[in-house]
Amino acid sequence: MKAPLIIFLVLIIAAFSFFKVRQVSREGIQVSAKEFLKKARKLNRAESMSSLRFEGVKENRAYLHSWNMNRFPRRIEYWTPLEEFDEATQKALKEELGQWSRENHLELRPRSKESANQPDSQ
Repeated sequence: MKAPLIIFLVLIIAAFSFFKVRQVSREGIQVSAKEFLKKARKLNRAESMSSLRFEGVKENRAYLHSWNMNRFPRRIEYWTPLEEFDEATQKALKEELGQWSRENHLELRPRSKESANQPDSQ
């Protein structure tokens, strides 16, 4: 009598896990602004088994796309509502400045007034 109950419980847990993984794959995971910025520190790292990239701002949310070879699901999007960030970070996220640049993830800095009037050295 215990075997059918155990099998039933295992099936229930497996079904719950499957639907939870499916939900995470579709909707992503909401994280706090602090957690988002903590994860974003890994944007410039080159790794062969995982990657993290800034996806941009959509519907007043900032998105990070995470991929990891040793995790199921392999792809997860983390998101945070923009209003959780300070104004300077919101502006940088929206304009994709600095570490938020999707193209190269370089740490860009605005030019100072002095260097703006001088030609670039080559």
